[in-house]
Amino acid sequence: MQLESKISKTLSEKTTKTVIILVLLMLFLSPLFQSDTYDSVDRTTHQQGLLVLNQLYTTGPWNAYQKYWTHYIDAHRKLGYPLILLKGPDPTKVAKTEVVSNWTSPNPEQNIENYRSDAFTTLTAENSVVNMTFIAIYD
Repeated sequence: MQLESKISKTLSEKTTKTVIILVLLMLFLSPLFQSDTYDSVDRTTHQQGLLVLNQLYTTGPWNAYQKYWTHYIDAHRKLGYPLILLKGPDPTKVAKTEVVSNWTSPNPEQNIENYRSDAFTTLTAENSVVNMTFIAIYD
């Protein structure tokens, strides 16, 4: 059996130290890359979008609300948990209104009446300024 050379011993020690340092760095730095490190509220894209829709209705220009209504529907009806129903102020009106509109999925399999009450998720965003509640229901 050959003895380990001085060079291989030095390289082995340096490699071991480097690996240990990298593992420790990854261990301590990995929480920095998680979203809950910076925002303790766990919001889904569905909930965050509903909150933005609510905010646009309250303080934003009406045309921004109308565009985001359509964007919210388009973005969320194709996800793994698709949008079934969205209820909020009617975006087809020319000016800001409190008339409530319901958007429902055109997919007949996603008719809300076909679901048990525990088979879908309901999200709400309440607007205390104008007494309006936005409701989104997901499969």
